[in-house]
Amino acid sequence: MIITYHGENYFKLQAGNTTVLINPTNLRSFRGADLVLESERMDKPNPVEGDFLAVDSPGEYEVKGVRVSGFNIPEEAQKTIYRLEIDEMRVGIFGNLKNDLGPKILENFFRVDVLIAPPLSKTVKQIEPSLFVMAPEKNLKNFLKDLGRDKCETEEKIVVKKKDLKPKGIVVRCLK
Repeated sequence: MIITYHGENYFKLQAGNTTVLINPTNLRSFRGADLVLESERMDKPNPVEGDFLAVDSPGEYEVKGVRVSGFNIPEEAQKTIYRLEIDEMRVGIFGNLKNDLGPKILENFFRVDVLIAPPLSKTVKQIEPSLFVMAPEKNLKNFLKDLGRDKCETEEKIVVKKKDLKPKGIVVRCLK
């Protein structure tokens, strides 16, 4: 699977011939997408027509072998977080979550391999993903310190395979 960052809260996952967009901001990028996940509810219909599934609410979905579970966040009713099964990996997507999550929601994410989320150290430590991926953030010093890291070098893309993930210990990688 290849993970890239495209600004704001927009990530792209590619696994084989399957493309998943997370919070896309560029309408041109919808071309070729199989699944589009929005972490905040859209009040209007999707502005782009295409052969993809657009999801912005809790529920169970499946597209081209990618299984998606969406969960509502009680404290932020208009936001949805997702768990995907793609390329033999479990991936957690937390969008632009502002606060750490409670145990009732977290129980759905304890066995994710990859977590793409804002830097919320309590939540990341509780979930213990093999790989934690985040967008560029200012003032990461305290977050990285909480996870026992000094810095996070930014990368253009992350290529990850299930066999390369270690079950214990969190690897932190930052995209630019």
